Amino acid sequence: MSHSTVYDPPGGWRYGFPKVYEPKEGEAIEQTLLRDGYPQKEIEQGMARRCRFWRVDE
Repeated sequence: MSHSTVYDPPGGWRYGFPKVYEPKEGEAIEQTLLRDGYPQKEIEQGMARRCRFWRVDE
């Protein structure tokens, strides 16, 4: 059985979260959030530090 990590920033439901957390090599969470559609304004307010993470079975 394989597993994925899912993440959800505060208010993420407005931007299609939770989503599978798939950072590129060397990518900071802020960059991953931007790439996944989370707005820069929310990231600048420190929301990246309050993301929830969990594992799901596929």
